[in-house]
Amino acid sequence: MNLDVTRQWLHENTRNRFHSPQRVYGLIVSALSEFRSLQPKIAEYLGEDKRRQALLCLHGTLPVVFSGATFNIPVVFWFPQRFPEHSPMAYVTPTRTMVVKVSKHVDERGRVYHPYLADWSDTSTLGDLFRNLIAIFSVEPPHTRVNKELLDQSANLNSGAGVIAEERRQLLESQRQLSSNISVLEKKLNELNEKKAEFPDADKIADVRHVFRGQTPAMEQLFDLAGEIAAIDDTLYVLSKALNDGKLTIGTYMRQVRKLAQQQFLAKALALKIRGLCSLDR
Repeated sequence: MNLDVTRQWLHENTRNRFHSPQRVYGLIVSALSEFRSLQPKIAEYLGEDKRRQALLCLHGTLPVVFSGATFNIPVVFWFPQRFPEHSPMAYVTPTRTMVVKVSKHVDERGRVYHPYLADWSDTSTLGDLFRNLIAIFSVEPPHTRVNKELLDQSANLNSGAGVIAEERRQLLESQRQLSSNISVLEKKLNELNEKKAEFPDADKIADVRHVFRGQTPAMEQLFDLAGEIAAIDDTLYVLSKALNDGKLTIGTYMRQVRKLAQQQFLAKALALKIRGLCSLDR
């Protein structure tokens, strides 16, 4: 936002937030007139006591010359309600490719310590504070860059961990569904076994499963093929649902469908041939 818009925004957001809103407004506008790389906003501040509060802050970068090159150091300055009686809280905020470099001026959280902050008084200004920090950062930068290979490895590990977690979740869900299906089947088989006395040759049947066996090897194979064809239908339905739910890519879906369709076609063809040989369609 341009400086005029910023002034209007500051006027609206300082008048009911501070004990001395006019002084706060003046100090911040004066600093922003010189340091255009900073912008104000209201954001959530997490204190060292873990208490969260909405505070006004300036965020952006400070230009720092180090070893003949200019670096834009990401920073944020938080203003407590009793500012400017109390000093602002200064932090470096490294990007994803940076890490905080702990020193006598910067702790592991990125908080900045400097005599100008410790000796903050009625005559202190934000512009002087920024210039003091630029001076110390020019001697000892507050962050270092992370090796790109390490970043790529970290990103890959995080991505891989997410994939593994999702696959584990799907496997656990499949295991739960399978266990449920097995329980239902066992219950039904037990019910059928209890009623097998109704069959004329019940005493010769060791288990109800034998009732559904074919009388010849061909009929037995036909039963198996019918089960295979029905199972493929169920699998195709599950794959279609997974595609619609976004759990499968279209490429994976098409590969599996082609494979299953070919398998089902062969099973149906063989079943038709067996029915013909057994004269079941006459």
